Parts: sequence; C-alpha cells; structure tokens
Amino acid sequence: MLVKIKHALIVISHVAAFALAADARTFVHPGIDCSQADIDRARAMVSAGREPWASSFAALRDCRTSNPAQGVPDYGTSLVPARCNATLGHAGRRAHDLALLWQLTDDARYADKAVAFINASSRYESLDAHGTAPLDYGKVFLLCEAAELMRDYQGWAADDRTRFARMLRERFYPILKNGDAGRFGNQGLFALRSVLAMSVFLEDERMYDRVWRYLTAQPHCTDDEPYEPGPPKTSSAPIAADDFMETFKLGGRRSNIADYGYDEQLRHYIYANGQCQESSRDQPHAMVGLFMYVAIAETFWLQGDNLYGALDNRILKGLEWSFRYNLSAWEPTGFTDAENDASFENGVFYRARHRSGRWRSLAPSPKQRGTLGSEGAPRECAYAHYRMRMGLGEDAVSWLKRGMDEMNARSASGGETWGAPPNWFYEWSGWGTLMKRRTPWMAGDPPHGIHKLPGSIAAREKDVNPARTIKPSFTVSSREKRAYALTIAYRSSSAATIAFSCDEAPAITVKLPANARRGVVQSPHPLTVPAGASVIRWALVSGGTDFQLIGLQLK
Repeated sequence: MLVKIKHALIVISHVAAFALAADARTFVHPGIDCSQADIDRARAMVSAGREPWASSFAALRDCRTSNPAQGVPDYGTSLVPARCNATLGHAGRRAHDLALLWQLTDDARYADKAVAFINASSRYESLDAHGTAPLDYGKVFLLCEAAELMRDYQGWAADDRTRFARMLRERFYPILKNGDAGRFGNQGLFALRSVLAMSVFLEDERMYDRVWRYLTAQPHCTDDEPYEPGPPKTSSAPIAADDFMETFKLGGRRSNIADYGYDEQLRHYIYANGQCQESSRDQPHAMVGLFMYVAIAETFWLQGDNLYGALDNRILKGLEWSFRYNLSAWEPTGFTDAENDASFENGVFYRARHRSGRWRSLAPSPKQRGTLGSEGAPRECAYAHYRMRMGLGEDAVSWLKRGMDEMNARSASGGETWGAPPNWFYEWSGWGTLMKRRTPWMAGDPPHGIHKLPGSIAAREKDVNPARTIKPSFTVSSREKRAYALTIAYRSSSAATIAFSCDEAPAITVKLPANARRGVVQSPHPLTVPAGASVIRWALVSGGTDFQLIGLQLK
C-alpha cells in the first residue's frame, strides 16, 4: 500500500507539472465555496457535538432562509435590474443554505427545496446590459454555488439542470465576462466571482482561465476574447473633489493597449502597501471588495491554484491594512503619489489614480469607519465572514445571526418585501465557522474529503515541512475509539525521531534508522484515535531538516 502511495505522489507531481501543456483541467467537485473535506469535517464535528460547529449548524438549521417549508416565488423570465437583490439575491441565499443543509444532513426536504429555488431562477430570457449590469447580475454566484452542491442530486431532473446551465452560459456570461472597467473594483469583482463560480459548475476551463489570467494581469488566451483595452479617456482636471477623493469625467476608452487591466485586477485593487482601491470611497465598499477577493481566492484554492499567495500574499496585506484602519485609531503617517514609497510598515498613504480613470485617492475615507451596527451592515457582514472563514473568533456567529434576524424582521411578510434594506444578504457565502473553521492543527485535509479510518494517508507538499509554525496534521474520521497500528513511509538523510498524537491520546515516538535515505517503519505502539473527527498531529523531534513524510497507514 505504501509503495502505491509513493508511486501515486510521483504521478501526481508529473500531472501537475504538465497540466498546462496538456490543457486538461480536472475540476474538483464540490469546489466553489466549500470542498468535500469541508463538508465531511462539518458533519463529523456536528455529530460529535463540538463547538463552534454545533452552534453554527443549529443557527443555519433554524434560519428563515433554510426553512424547507417556505414557498418559492415565481421569478418570471425577465430580470429587472432594480430587483436583482429581491430575485437573484433572494433565491440564491435560500438555494445555497438549503443545499448546504442537504449536504450536512442527507435530508431530501432540503434538497428538493433547494432545487425548486434553482429551477425557479433558471428561466430568465431577458437581461438588460445596462451600466451597472456586472454588479447586478453578478449576484448570481450564490445560485451557482447551490447548483454545485446539488450537482449529484438525483432529484434534480436532467432537463432542469441543462436549462440552468444554458442560462448561465448564454444569458449571464456575455454580460459578466469582462468585469466592469468603468466603475469601482468591487462591481467588476461581483461579475468575475460569478464567472468563476459558473466555470466550476459548468466545467468550463476557458471561463476559469479567463478569470485567473485577468485578475493576475496576464494577457488573454489566444483562443479567448481579449479583455477591455485602454487607457481610459478622462478630463485633464477633476470635475469634483472632497477631502478624500477627486472625480474626473470619463469619455470612453482608447484601444492602443490591449488587455489594459482595470481596478478589479489584484495589483490595482489592493496596492503594494495593502491599501484598497476603494479606501477613499467608504469602508463598507472596501470591505465588501476585499471579501470578494477572499471568496474568489478560496475557489481557486479548492481547484488547486493559489491566488492567496499571489503578489507576496497581497490579499492578506489588504485585509491587514483595512482591519488596522477600521479597528484602531491608526492614521496615515504621510502621503505620496508613488506606490513604491508607500508600505504597510511606514504607514504612508498612496494617492493612486484609479485605472478606470474616474477617480484619484487622496486620503482614507472615515465614512462608516469601524461601524458594526445596522448602518454598516455590508461591512459587518463581510467582517463576520472573514472572521468565520479564518477562524478568528466565535462572535462572528452572533453577528451573522443578528444580521439575518434584522433582514427577517424587515421581511416578515415575505414576497415583495424580501430584498428590502439592508440588502446585503447576497454578498457572502456564509456559515464560515461551520464550513471553514479549523483548529491550529487541521492542516492536512485533502479536497475530496477527510481521511476515513482504517486506511492510508498520503502526505502532500504543504504538510511535510517540519519547520512550519503550525505543525503538519491530518484530520481523520473514525466511528469508534480505536487503537490503530501505524506504519510510516519517509525520506531522510539521517536518523530521525517523529512524534505522533491524536487529540488527548498519549503521544508515541517513532525512531528512524540512520542512512536509510527512505523507507518504511512501524511505530512501537498503536496510535489511539477517539471516536468522531480527530486530528493526527506529527512533528519532527530530532533529525535532518530534509526529513519528509511520505504517508501513513493505519489498520
């Protein structure tokens, strides 16, 4: 078995190396906002009654949006721009939450209702390509996420599935594929997040690559349409200004620079110092745009691409900058027109001219700065999602429930009142503490599901560096408390000792022989694994820095 593991790892490395040359992407499903490992972990933790998973699950189950007895409106065939929150947002929120509950419970009531909301939203024939269309229609991503979770449900008829897929490709994609070159970055990010979501559901590699290449400032593929050209045509002097931003008149775009790159691109939405392109506009919009990047990066991560680490972890730098400004008394130490003169450390504010040509940042806007009440609902929602997804605190659960209660109170009569202010329930995937919460040791979950015992575990490159601050580990699921014989495959140039432990069970150490280079060794004692989801932790006690864990077998 361990020989097979080593062979599989070699094969995987070759596949990864030649994936682009072969032009054959294998999409991971589910793989938009959560993976099979996320679902498996949440189910196991809820079943074991562990927090915060159990409370988060109860909040999801009891939320109005996930009630399997709720009615499904007739959304019609024409999507009115001013009603997108009350149509796409209304249906998407419910379809997503119901689909998630089906994945967590196997209760067909949730599945059937999720499918009903998706089907009711699959007959749009008329989409008006108006000015804010990328933002308005970009709210379709929640429906895509729901469809991804329901893709294997036998109760979703093939004809209905085909109709929904055709609508995404023929109606939404043409309007969303270019983002929005003429407005603030978050609006185009809504559109591109939806394109990315539909690319996974549709298994469309060209759509997927289009979003990846554009956001990472690469030219379009030769077999794809070009991105918007530039630069923009703008007035030489501002037509309006306040203490935070200058506004210029936009007069179209030139075409002398192909694939010009506008404010949605990572390098232009989050500057090198971490400052957001919308920091001079207001804080809710800056936070929502950053949230969009977190969600987009998560989808890429589940599909095997690392946008999180792009441009020296630029997304993390953006979160740090905006959290610092919103959650402390910090103010910029100075101002500059040169991006290279501004850094997170020196605190200098970059007075950037936006790529759309319409604005120039002057100073961070204090509008709704640090607001956590109803006035700042969009920012509150985004901040709660960050905290849940990143495991930064359980108070996010109460924030989320408070926001949902506010929405429900405003919409108590149902029907036409859904989508009334604060109109932000469509801006997040939600339930991050349930689906994305990790203990510091949960580093080794494969995308296709947590490891089942007894069985074999192949280590991945991200799990094998003993110098990590967070030591490598593997989340496993065992139906009962059991002691498993542990066999270890390894590579090492010198004698080494490894320690293994699982939850509160006693740790065991395994000594490797000197000069073996690689080999297989058994632990002197069985490894005890408690019932329910558990985490096997391993750490290098002594030995060379080139030690590498290849795999484990527990039987």
